[in-house]
Amino acid sequence: MNAMVASNLHKNYLYYNALTNAIEPIYRHEVSFRRKRLVGGRSRARYIEAHELTPHPFSKKIDETDIHRVSQLVDPLHGVLGQRSKLGSYIQIKKLPNLLNICIKRGVQARALFLLAVQILQLNKTNYTHLLIKRMRNGRYVFKSLYTTKQLQEMTPDALAEGLIKLIKKRKYIHLLAKPNQTMYKSFDERYTL
Repeated sequence: MNAMVASNLHKNYLYYNALTNAIEPIYRHEVSFRRKRLVGGRSRARYIEAHELTPHPFSKKIDETDIHRVSQLVDPLHGVLGQRSKLGSYIQIKKLPNLLNICIKRGVQARALFLLAVQILQLNKTNYTHLLIKRMRNGRYVFKSLYTTKQLQEMTPDALAEGLIKLIKKRKYIHLLAKPNQTMYKSFDERYTL
């Protein structure tokens, strides 16, 4: 700031407002003209005036992409829509009417996994459900089938919890998707949360 005042550049970015008796920033914007093509070729092209605010050198710049990346590191379900809930401190759930996003982190409690398995199996009894797991294939994320409806019908809560423990051993977290055939509005009751 002192260097800008010494070189008399501060007048380009700040001005004194005598009415409010305060120094206020001068915000500038860039004007550019973009071509917008209409049907009919070059003769029908017209220009659109676009205004963009240039960042002020004295204001703090907030980078949304960095905040988004940090949020994804802390919460893997950051970009997923839905009503948030938790089961213990290592299982995060986001509920939507037609699917259930479940994130299980490494170090999960056995009791919380057992309660999750009980709820998934009860959901499968009332509304046929299959479990999908998020995997990386050819540089993209895809959901692959983990347990079908028939496999879930034959399983016990202990067997399902044991299978989920085996999946989480080598990973930081796993992202599961419980997809029922019909819409579900109350998939997990609050009385089952820890």
